Amino acid sequence: MTAGIARDEFAGREELNRLVAVQRAAFLAGGVPGVDVRKSRIDRLVLAILENADELAQALSDDYGSRPPSVTKAFDELSSVPEAQELRANLAEWMKPVAVRGGFVQRKPLGVVGVVGAWNFPLALTLTPALDALAAGNLVMLKFPDLHVRTGIVLAKAVAARLSEDEVAVVRGDVETAREFSGLALPWEKEALPSREGRRIPPTVLLDVRESAMITDEEVFRPVLVVYPYHDAREVIDYASSRPSPLAAYWYGTDGAEFRRFLDFTTSGGVSRNDGLIGAMAPGAPFGGVGNSGTGAYHGKAGFDPLTHQRTVVAADGRTPRGFGRLDRAGARLGRPGIWPGPGHCRRRRRYQDGDHAVAALTVAAPELRHLTHDEGTDQHGN
Repeated sequence: MTAGIARDEFAGREELNRLVAVQRAAFLAGGVPGVDVRKSRIDRLVLAILENADELAQALSDDYGSRPPSVTKAFDELSSVPEAQELRANLAEWMKPVAVRGGFVQRKPLGVVGVVGAWNFPLALTLTPALDALAAGNLVMLKFPDLHVRTGIVLAKAVAARLSEDEVAVVRGDVETAREFSGLALPWEKEALPSREGRRIPPTVLLDVRESAMITDEEVFRPVLVVYPYHDAREVIDYASSRPSPLAAYWYGTDGAEFRRFLDFTTSGGVSRNDGLIGAMAPGAPFGGVGNSGTGAYHGKAGFDPLTHQRTVVAADGRTPRGFGRLDRAGARLGRPGIWPGPGHCRRRRRYQDGDHAVAALTVAAPELRHLTHDEGTDQHGN
């Protein structure tokens, strides 16, 4: 592997093309990574953050102008730990092929994956999808938000100390870099931040706000809250359901009939009851928007699946390939997928106890598959 280098200058098109070429070459040379390789990459990315937690938190505070380091540590840095634990605990199972009648579905990495971070929680919203991508067996290019220059420098050096650039590469740059990275051809204006002194806003509640006001439609991420009074929960439901679906909805109250009606008649990326942050932090639970607030989700398996190519492999004779045993009768009748073989699915269990070896055997073409998996006492169809 090539040594990772943390560059202080912004990446241009030439540098981006170089990184893509490096990672594509590494992916082709290395093939589909096994469980141990994926876990190692996950662990090293988390270590890169935890080992530099203080420096990253201070840099992010300096970039924002004023942000408590404790907030960064709690929500931007430590949030990567439960995500990594969830991925490590389930990775071997998620990687296994799934039997279908007449064939099987492979779980293969896409190759090189690009992650574009967001400014509001820049570490968490960059690292979590990166962890999901690594779990899926991909190599990753991270475009860190351009508004956080100091933090980007610290992060690039931290990641380069633990992972080579043909595993994870941190890309720093301005709006032009982001445009090149994402391939967008649309105009993209850089957000202008107020002075450091002007970034501190006391907790503010706004009343009697016109519905046409910009604050009713834009993300705020400041201690400013618009409050509309209501007499009946149906007014709230009608208001929410008549507007684009938000990333999150927050219900403060009991789990009663009104709350259930709210769930039934509104749509949002997620719902938190009696809290404003836990919806984005629940380990293993999908997090993402819907419609106007985003497409897809990540965290745990919800992030693993979209970054994995599910390749169907079938045979002309319609029989289930060797290594899967027989589909149970109920599964075949109802059209449910079969189960990866465990004890009792084939007479020679040892051959399939190691998931990595089984996956490797099942990636070859059908003639080689029959040859490599032939065992005395078992015919080529697993009977």
